[in-house]
Amino acid sequence: MAFFSGKDGVLKIAGTQAAKVQNWTYTSNQELLDVTALGDTDRRQDYGLRNGTGSCRIFYYRASASDKGDASTLLNKVIKARSSSSATTAADADTVKLTLGFMDGTTECSLSFDAMISSAAITSAQGDVMSADISFQTTGPVHESMGL
Repeated sequence: MAFFSGKDGVLKIAGTQAAKVQNWTYTSNQELLDVTALGDTDRRQDYGLRNGTGSCRIFYYRASASDKGDASTLLNKVIKARSSSSATTAADADTVKLTLGFMDGTTECSLSFDAMISSAAITSAQGDVMSADISFQTTGPVHESMGL
C-alpha cells in the first residue's frame, strides 16, 4: 500500500514543471439538472455541465537575474498593464495549460487542462518567503488523465 504526500506533488505550467510550488488543489464540479416532469412523484436529476476550479501557491523567486520565475509567469497571464496604444484598456488575460498530479515512483499520475486565472494575490510578510496565491477555473475538457 502506497501513500502520497506533498513531496510527491507535481505542478506544470505550459508543460514545464514549476520549480517552487508549496501546494495545489483541484476540484471537479458537475452541475445537476432538474428533469422532474409534471406527474412525477419523486425529483429526478440528470447531469449537466462540468467545470473545474483550483488554486496553487507558488514561491516568488529567481534562479538567475534574467529568470522571472513561475509565479511571474502565472501572474502575467491575468495581471496586464494597459497597452501603449490605449490609455484606458489593458490586454485580455491569457489561458494557460496546467498539469496537476503526483509522482508514483518514476511514474507521473496527472491531469492536464486549459485554465483561466480567476485571481492572483502576491504576499510579502516579514519572516516569510514571498509567494503568489493563484486561483483558476478550467475552460473546456481535461486533455489528459494519466494514472489517477
